[in-house]
Amino acid sequence: MRNRLRSYATALTATFLSVALACALVPATPARAQEVSAAEGEAVQGAEVGASAEGEARTLAAEGVAAPTAAESAAAPVYDTNIPDANRFQLVLVVRFAGDTTGDGDTGLNDTLFVGRTEWQALFDSLNGFSGSPHLAPTLYSYLKNVSDGQCRLQTLAPQAEEGTGRVRYLTLPKTRDSYTAAVAVVEDALAAFNAAYPDFDGRILDGDGDGFADNVLVVPEVGADTPVQGSPLWSHKGDFTGAGRIGSGARSAKVGTYTMVASSGMRLSVGTVVHETIHAFGAKDLYRAGAKTDDAANRPVGVWDIMAEHGGSKLMRPLAITRQDCGWTKLEEVPGGTITLYGPGSGRRQAVKFKTDLNASEYFVAEFRQASPNSAGYAALDVSSEDSPMTIGGSGLVVYRVNPAMKSAGNGNKGDKDYVYIFRSGETGGPRGDG
Repeated sequence: MRNRLRSYATALTATFLSVALACALVPATPARAQEVSAAEGEAVQGAEVGASAEGEARTLAAEGVAAPTAAESAAAPVYDTNIPDANRFQLVLVVRFAGDTTGDGDTGLNDTLFVGRTEWQALFDSLNGFSGSPHLAPTLYSYLKNVSDGQCRLQTLAPQAEEGTGRVRYLTLPKTRDSYTAAVAVVEDALAAFNAAYPDFDGRILDGDGDGFADNVLVVPEVGADTPVQGSPLWSHKGDFTGAGRIGSGARSAKVGTYTMVASSGMRLSVGTVVHETIHAFGAKDLYRAGAKTDDAANRPVGVWDIMAEHGGSKLMRPLAITRQDCGWTKLEEVPGGTITLYGPGSGRRQAVKFKTDLNASEYFVAEFRQASPNSAGYAALDVSSEDSPMTIGGSGLVVYRVNPAMKSAGNGNKGDKDYVYIFRSGETGGPRGDG
């Protein structure tokens, strides 16, 4: 495998040297390029704790910074959750299991986070919030809109939210937590409980692309401090619902196809996990190897260069161009070689190209420009470069990777016997971003 990779790399250098020169690793300025593993279903989380949506009290405490005072929190920037431009929709279902009273009174997601704000409000902000403030972390909505160049503007609908109170009404499932042996059974019972509690809900609003299916359903099981373990039904994942489930009734309903599940414990950590699972719903594949451990530096074919491989809590990286293509948000142009100028993400211009060699007719390479944000850009920035954090991309420049299209489905991304995507790095691997 190593010899094969070296042969590819040699051909790559000869074929695409002029691209590398045009997009060399140089300081970034606006727009121009030359100036410019985990367990099933869940991206690896780094040592950092993700930012909470309001005031980031949890993150600050975890990083040894004093939590804001009441006066500071009152004056702090807040998210706006009234999304004006949504074109895709998901329903969030907050559930608990038979015999569990979490959520009653000031417990569970109805517990006070700080200054009268509840856990539920922070969670909902992390899904729907948007803000121009650098002090507020990316949200599911803002991240997807950013990396899709505005094509995916996902709004999360929450009929269970109590208006004006900051509370959420839990749906109680008919079985205990230990009684569920399959995630699909949890989803099926959650849908039934929702339809019984909200018989007038018009499910058609969830069908943003007009295919008759809800764009996504996010199920949030309440697990308290008992975080799900890998392989359990409640472990964070994206799934395909194969039953006859619908949201709404009769002509005012939508079928349920894809769903995502992130337990309450995962939602409290950072938005990274829910972003990872949601991108699956739009076509992205996992780019970590099955069974890979986060401390196994030699088992990271992609590392932090794509959120479908790893994410670092409060610092979120962009997906690679191949992932965005899989989601339908871009199309990689094939080029024969020559001098190519690439541009930074969000410029509206060509950021990546693909090219082939005579070594393999079915596989190809991608050269992609990544433009790092300075750490001073704050929580809101993507692709932050910070030498203090190995869970960041480490600088601006050209990223080159091999794509094996046959493994996209056959290997479910990088979880088969061969990699779908492999990034070339000095020494092949040696850290989250290939240092060493």
